[in-house]
Amino acid sequence: MTTFNLSYFLEGTKIQRYYQTAEDMLKSTTLFLSAIAMVIVTGGAISLENLEENYKRFIGGFLNNIEGENNKPSKATSKVTQKGGVFADCQKRRSTIDCSKASKNFRSIDGLCNNLDHPEWGATKTPVKRLIEALYADGVATARGFPNTPVIPTANEVSKAAFTVEQKSMSNSEGFAVSFMAFAQFVDHDMTDVEMQVCKYKKYGSCDNIEESFKYPCLPILFNNNNLNDNSKNTPCTPFHQSVSMCKKDENNVDEVREVPNRVSSFLDGSQIYGAEADLADALRSTTDRAKMNLTCDGLLPVMLIPGVSACSFLQNIDGLKKRSACRVLGGCSFVGDPRGDDNIPLHTMHTLWLRNHNKIVDGLRAQNPNMYTDETLYQTARKINTGIWAHLAFDEYLPDLVKLPVYTEYKANTDPSIINAFNTAAFRYGHSLVPNSFDQNDNAFNRLADPISLQDALNNREPVNFRGIEPIWFGLTGNKSARVDYKFADGIARKLFVRPQEKLYRDLLAINIQRGRDHGLQTYGHYRKLCKLATLESWKEAEDKKVFFKAAREGLQRIFKHPNDVDLYAAGVSEIHATGSELGPTFQCLVKKQFSAIRDGDRFFWRSPKVFSEAQRNAIEAVSFASILCDNLNGIVSIQPKALRVPNTVDNQRTECGNIKKLDLSKWKID
Repeated sequence: MTTFNLSYFLEGTKIQRYYQTAEDMLKSTTLFLSAIAMVIVTGGAISLENLEENYKRFIGGFLNNIEGENNKPSKATSKVTQKGGVFADCQKRRSTIDCSKASKNFRSIDGLCNNLDHPEWGATKTPVKRLIEALYADGVATARGFPNTPVIPTANEVSKAAFTVEQKSMSNSEGFAVSFMAFAQFVDHDMTDVEMQVCKYKKYGSCDNIEESFKYPCLPILFNNNNLNDNSKNTPCTPFHQSVSMCKKDENNVDEVREVPNRVSSFLDGSQIYGAEADLADALRSTTDRAKMNLTCDGLLPVMLIPGVSACSFLQNIDGLKKRSACRVLGGCSFVGDPRGDDNIPLHTMHTLWLRNHNKIVDGLRAQNPNMYTDETLYQTARKINTGIWAHLAFDEYLPDLVKLPVYTEYKANTDPSIINAFNTAAFRYGHSLVPNSFDQNDNAFNRLADPISLQDALNNREPVNFRGIEPIWFGLTGNKSARVDYKFADGIARKLFVRPQEKLYRDLLAINIQRGRDHGLQTYGHYRKLCKLATLESWKEAEDKKVFFKAAREGLQRIFKHPNDVDLYAAGVSEIHATGSELGPTFQCLVKKQFSAIRDGDRFFWRSPKVFSEAQRNAIEAVSFASILCDNLNGIVSIQPKALRVPNTVDNQRTECGNIKKLDLSKWKID
């Protein structure tokens, strides 16, 4: 079992500098960062520079997941410009990429050379793509609503107008379980992660000096536009860190439009399970069995430990970790392939589930082919099978409730699988509406085992898992209906994100989503309707007559926007009435369909390709359901409904014993 010795990496190294900077900057907030202690014993040398770079990247990742036509100019006298500032500390572009040694059998960790003609398509640290031209206040980089630009409603004003905060009703007409929400977030984290810069304005959360508080990378969310002219002390605002920019192709081109990079690969390749960089991927592997992934002796995610304390001594470690300032996750910071792994308890348990499944596949392959594999080949083969199953479930069990894709035919080398800006920044954030106010903890008979965990207590807190394991969470996730996708949100999402009950703070994830769209230069709603070949809306009256939006959301948006076409994409998209047979409105459905079609058809290693698996192996993968993943990897599970992303019913989804659920047949990988 690998031990993650935090003090070794923080004491006496350059890495300590980054943590102290982040802590100082955030000391007045309740953003619960997880300081990740990188790579311990790997069997190979890893440089301090690589560790330092990974550490900075993880800090950025955790910051990221706390996470009209009125042309009257503001009276603010700020001379701040973002035209040049946003390119400071930008993501460098790769110069040349050599694919001559690219594997024919296994995909790379970072997605490079998936497409041999366009090696960067879909790879890490490459720009997200636009389907329509950018919309910046200066045409280049300055976000709309920035001081001294045309006034538009602030993101906080839009959120309050469009969205309702209430105790979410655990009901939806389709019978989706809360597991649907957890699965959706895990899909998102496999495909997208845009890093953020760190706002270093000393009065974090206050905008009493407009010129100072809006210097890049700070783009605070004002409560209303009156704040633009208010230089009084302690003018409140929601802190906001702008995304990292791609470096310009031509440094001398002052008019080159700002783009942002995706930290992970766009493919459904398990980058949140295995990591998206070689050093991290190597560190996540067990040091005692290099074919397997690191888990504790209890099958839980490894945590950063106190020096000299056993990995199995949870209580001792937890008591010690509480005394250490480095880890801001209750119960310990998990060491996983994605810096967002501890964002919430359901997400944490998804990571655990898929690491367990990898290790189970390793055991099965060894049983089929004793002494036939090297550890490296066994790891790569298990990863290939595990991610094949993962992609199968995402495309065939989860996605059809959002969009219907054409039948897969073949890999298309001319299809660019890169992440679409509007998908990442707006459309695939639909799932925030699914989040409930609490999560049940049940026993294996699906009866209450312990009190529900409130949403606020489920964020950055692994203590319930440390004491009871992941099983009570999954029996709760699969046993209860989720909320529906609409304009209603849980309080812990819409107004008090990462705010503890005793704290009087305001942080609205929905406003952050809207501000992120402006930060990324997204066009407004009307442009995306046109892109998706939807009927043009000439007025709010037409939107009402055609029943485009939920009534309450439309009425709220109409109060602050003169025309429906001017609404921010996220706010309008979530407010759309669902398309027939989908949990999404037609605009978001269109964008989601474009994205998933691209990452499927543009993936050389997509599991359905005849060049990836044999027909017998593809049939074996296709027989696997999410229910079988749960049956294979949850301790003490007895029964489950066959469609595990939906709640059980007596018609076509009745609970059945796990022995009746089809499992993966690894005999199809037996080497003769």
